[in-house]
Amino acid sequence: MYMPEPAALLAIRNHIAANHKELRRILANPKVRRLLGELQGEKLARVPIGFASDHPAADLLRFKQFILYAVLPPEVATSPAVYGEIVDRFRAMMPFLRFLNAPLPKERKIDARDLLG
Repeated sequence: MYMPEPAALLAIRNHIAANHKELRRILANPKVRRLLGELQGEKLARVPIGFASDHPAADLLRFKQFILYAVLPPEVATSPAVYGEIVDRFRAMMPFLRFLNAPLPKERKIDARDLLG
């Protein structure tokens, strides 16, 4: 999620605050770490207003963007392996997408199945 609007960002942060162990489990999954690395995105310097600075998810609540990505070697782009590499990463990312989508209104959700065709 690149630049969620304020209402969506607040909903996601509230969801993270209530379910941070689940998000940490998703991000710690060996396949996610191997294929996509660590959670990326712009962060606030401090925990946002409305959340305790000592909240167990304080580090996650500071995020303004929630991004998992990978850079593949250029030669993969022109090889038959490109499709499998992309599908593997989207499959690994699906629990993360579902987690971020959970607090959003239905019309704002991304159907991860559409990403895989």
